[in-house]
Amino acid sequence: MLNRRFSNITDFGNFIKLDMLCTYHCEVGEEWHFDNHCHSYNRLYVVLDGNGYLYNEKEHVDLEPYNIYLIPANSSYNYRCDKYMQKLFIHFKLFIIPGTDILSSIEKIIKISVPKEEAERLKNICYCDNVTSALFFQSYILKIAASALEPYSDKITRELKIYKKYESLFKYVEDNTYADTSVAEVCRHVGFSQTYISHKFKDDTGRSIKKLMTDMLLDKIKLMLQFESKTIKEIAEELRFNNEFYLSRFFKKHMGISPREYKKRHGAL
Repeated sequence: MLNRRFSNITDFGNFIKLDMLCTYHCEVGEEWHFDNHCHSYNRLYVVLDGNGYLYNEKEHVDLEPYNIYLIPANSSYNYRCDKYMQKLFIHFKLFIIPGTDILSSIEKIIKISVPKEEAERLKNICYCDNVTSALFFQSYILKIAASALEPYSDKITRELKIYKKYESLFKYVEDNTYADTSVAEVCRHVGFSQTYISHKFKDDTGRSIKKLMTDMLLDKIKLMLQFESKTIKEIAEELRFNNEFYLSRFFKKHMGISPREYKKRHGAL
């Protein structure tokens, strides 16, 4: 009698997380002109009319109607539109290990041609404010991601093993991404000495627990600057910095620019 359990399918389904950050339908013109835009999230463009293009040192990609473009997280491009372009775009994160987007392994833009009817359907679904449309978009994004990630399955499997090994640590850091969370507090939570778990974690992941916490705090600040209307003071209070000066100093130390300048340069396009 056939009786086989596929545990990896279950694990991947349970541990891969999709965070949809924003969805927009917009028209742009010559003002859509940005240099060296790089974000920690992925972008999915559905071009409906007109033209634009993205380029960097390695590639030039024309944005043409009835094509979908996946721009992976942490990739830097110049954005241009010479006349007019209408597009639907979705910003999202896809990860197993918090703070490490699994699509960032992809080193180029993925282009997918679709029938005109499908592109229009995607646009129309955005205007349906209900659970069904949200679920449809989630499944659509996952379908595109699955196709793009096929060559990277071994790397993703390794990330899953690391996440399962340190699951309680990752979850605690993710739920307590604040300026006043300490490495000692995290280690107490997982029930190991700080010296032991810090050494093992860095050997397995290539970065320290402190670096993980810093990366996740920076990522949270960046997303709040890009997608929320809160002031620097309000962000500082929410993330438990002593005041906005300490947040600004922390951010500038790691990013090279102030939070206000970052918001000006990298706010949602």
